[in-house]
Amino acid sequence: MKKGLLIFAVVAACGQAALAAPQRCPDTGHYYEMIFGIRNWYEARDDAAGRAYQGEVGHLVTITSSAEMDFVLDSIMEGSGSTAFAGGYQPAGATSPTDPWFWVTGETWDYTAWASDEPDHASGAAGNAISVNLHDRGWQDFTAEGVTDAYVVEYAPEPGTACLLALCIPVASRRKIRSRNRSRRVTRC
Repeated sequence: MKKGLLIFAVVAACGQAALAAPQRCPDTGHYYEMIFGIRNWYEARDDAAGRAYQGEVGHLVTITSSAEMDFVLDSIMEGSGSTAFAGGYQPAGATSPTDPWFWVTGETWDYTAWASDEPDHASGAAGNAISVNLHDRGWQDFTAEGVTDAYVVEYAPEPGTACLLALCIPVASRRKIRSRNRSRRVTRC
């Protein structure tokens, strides 16, 4: 009971709260947390982008595999009894649920986990966003201007960082090998 009152007091004072420290997904290596606070999708997106954890930047969760979906539902949202915004959206003016969907990170849209009869554009074409529903274990389209009481933040390296590091390390290693090989007068192609 005291924990519930404390959470209520924090949310009332700050407008948002996380119930637990971010958790690491073994499949992606990224960290995730659920933030509680009444927001529309645009506010949740902007707040998530302003967060950081262990040097990694935040964004609304982009669920790109069934393993990641299961982790979000079972480890991050479990027990919340909630629906939470995710980082999928259709631009304003999309007239059909089958119009293209996008991730806030620009990642490829090649995995979906729509709940039964979704997306349905029940909210109209004013800009649709994805919410993850714990009870249906799937996505629903939701008006981006509408509010929900939670959203999931994913902390990941900024796009391009991992690729840059992957390119730099082999280059540095090759230089080291070449300089070692020169001292031995061994030539490699």
